[in-house]
Amino acid sequence: MSKNESVIKIKEMMIKLEPIEIYVNGEIAFDYNLQPISDIKISIKGINQAIDILGTDDNFTMGIILLINLIFPNPKDIIKTTLTIKNQKLWIGSNQIISIPKIHWKTED
Repeated sequence: MSKNESVIKIKEMMIKLEPIEIYVNGEIAFDYNLQPISDIKISIKGINQAIDILGTDDNFTMGIILLINLIFPNPKDIIKTTLTIKNQKLWIGSNQIISIPKIHWKTED
């Protein structure tokens, strides 16, 4: 991150969505065009239990399970990866997940 960017540092944060626990550590900022960028390390615990709870009854659930298996081919008890936003794209590990629309900030006239 350059000196001209405002940075929010996340030292330790836990997000708990039973049975999943996500541990977050990293930085979020806005570049010189006020577009989001991030470099965050995440650890995810409980992904296998979440898949078991979701089941395999409908296409939506199957799509989520397929996406999880593509990103994390062999989910272990704790998955460690990175979440990165750069060039208006969201990456999990080395997988580009989505494009992020440009933020158009309202300015005073």
